[in-house]
Amino acid sequence: MNHAQILYTSYTSRTGYVFRKRASGGTVTISLQTRDVMIAVRRSTAMSIRMLELSPLSLPYKALSATLKSYRDEIVRSDTIAQLSAQMAQLPLTASVITPKALTPMAVQQHPVAIQSVAETVTGHTLKSAKDEYFSEKKRDWIEQTLKEKEYSLDMFIAFCTAQNVFTIEEVNKQTISDFKLFLDAKYPSAVSSRKKRLDNINALFTFCCDQRDYLTRNPVKGMGYKKVKTVNKKEAVTKEQYETLLALPIIQTNPKNKFIFAMFYHTGMRLNELAQLTSSDFREIDGIKCISINDENGKTVKNDSSLRNIPLNEALLEMGIWEEKLALGMTSQQIDVALRKMFKMISVKRTSHCFRYSLSERLRDAGAADSTRAWILGHTQAMITDRVYITRTPLMQMKEALDLAGVAQ
Repeated sequence: MNHAQILYTSYTSRTGYVFRKRASGGTVTISLQTRDVMIAVRRSTAMSIRMLELSPLSLPYKALSATLKSYRDEIVRSDTIAQLSAQMAQLPLTASVITPKALTPMAVQQHPVAIQSVAETVTGHTLKSAKDEYFSEKKRDWIEQTLKEKEYSLDMFIAFCTAQNVFTIEEVNKQTISDFKLFLDAKYPSAVSSRKKRLDNINALFTFCCDQRDYLTRNPVKGMGYKKVKTVNKKEAVTKEQYETLLALPIIQTNPKNKFIFAMFYHTGMRLNELAQLTSSDFREIDGIKCISINDENGKTVKNDSSLRNIPLNEALLEMGIWEEKLALGMTSQQIDVALRKMFKMISVKRTSHCFRYSLSERLRDAGAADSTRAWILGHTQAMITDRVYITRTPLMQMKEALDLAGVAQ
């Protein structure tokens, strides 16, 4: 048979037959793990049927792909058992063998994972529809990174549940969550915080379904969470020597965006998402003091109310022409983070944007800046401070003087 005549498959000498079929979000590509044409026909047909049965659920692309891979594994397992059973049947009667009590039939005849007509059996709210409604309601409150993390966690959970023939939120029970925790334990054996983060995101979905939609009377994740994990990360400062070494490199000097990223992080201690959202209109002069405004105007988001502030530009930034350029990066937080890591890689150092904040805080302390001044510059909460944003000359001058000293500190 011509390889091209098998529906939804391709063939290479290296990988054998591969199932390929378009789906919303991309092309599902799954190895059929065979070079035998007849086996490929059976497996491709079974995969096509399963994909059609899952179509009413409108699964996210990653969840659909993961579910079909799990289904493929069961098909391969079933075929292997059938082949071994056939070999056992041909053994002489004198052979010392134990006949299994039950043998799994070949996948093409009766697959061990029951193939259900999803459109007929699903009653209630599908996991996908619950996720979509949850995102529609909440995503405006999330920054881009939060949205991606929640989507990754929920798609992982939907894929896991679908592989267990659990399709609706009403079908999820504490046993489902317990099994999912075992899955997380295997996937993240040494990353306790990652396991906790995934389950916390699942918990948030079911809390939404209980409290804001009345889809459920009880949250199956409640009481099933991981214990709180205290992660202790060693804080590494960005030294003046590292800063000056990198700033002098041609790849930074000749790239305005790289130079801007590096200088702004070092001299202002801004957060990653604050720098990503910065626009030319955020360069403002207040009582003769040139500042950067961290605000929530025009749909921008901040970590909390204490993040709303004005940061004076110190002399080092002014001498670099930052005020005249008023550069808006037009980059996402992730793109800035990647660019920053690449810069540090040039000098074989691992640092993040948060290292700049830690470094500036230390330099401000060494320069004798008051705790309240450091808190205002970095956007930290201070219980004794009542004003949200400095708008008068005196405190802004104190902040600028502190930043000028920190800019030249070792």
